[in-house]
Amino acid sequence: MQERYAPIRNGSVISAVDLIRGIGVCAGLTPVEVEGATGLYDTNYEGKAEAALRALRDEDFVFLHIEASDEAGHEGDAELKVRTIEALDARVVRPIFEAVSAWECPVSLAILPDHPTPCLLRTHTAAPVPSRSGGAAAIPTWWGPTTNRVPDGAATATCGAMPSSTSSSTVPNNGRKIQVSTR
Repeated sequence: MQERYAPIRNGSVISAVDLIRGIGVCAGLTPVEVEGATGLYDTNYEGKAEAALRALRDEDFVFLHIEASDEAGHEGDAELKVRTIEALDARVVRPIFEAVSAWECPVSLAILPDHPTPCLLRTHTAAPVPSRSGGAAAIPTWWGPTTNRVPDGAATATCGAMPSSTSSSTVPNNGRKIQVSTR
């Protein structure tokens, strides 16, 4: 990955799914283990968010994968799928967004599914997934005191400031990036 995307000098992959972790390793990412990460609806959402923030302090890129809503789709359980997306919102996206908003270094945040898993079909489909991209100036307008819902699968994030304890030599000129993948 570093050869293809020169600004990304290092990165991590956080996933309870062996396939995703393996692809990350093949791309040159360092795997990060999170206690209680299951790949299911009972995964350690907070632990994954905390691990992503720790990794992002020293690395240019973090790929954080949450499998829970995909598994709910395979089970055909629409109520569970909604609960897993709400958990992703409240327990992963919001804490990461709030933390990086206080950093001095620009941070790009992408939240997107890699494929749909409709509850009615209980399997993956090749239908397009929503996405939006942006960088330091793309502060989400959907985030506010009355909502913490990510709009239908895609959002971009913000710039912020690294804590003063972080050496400026670890902050790349292009800022830091985190991708949260959900299905």
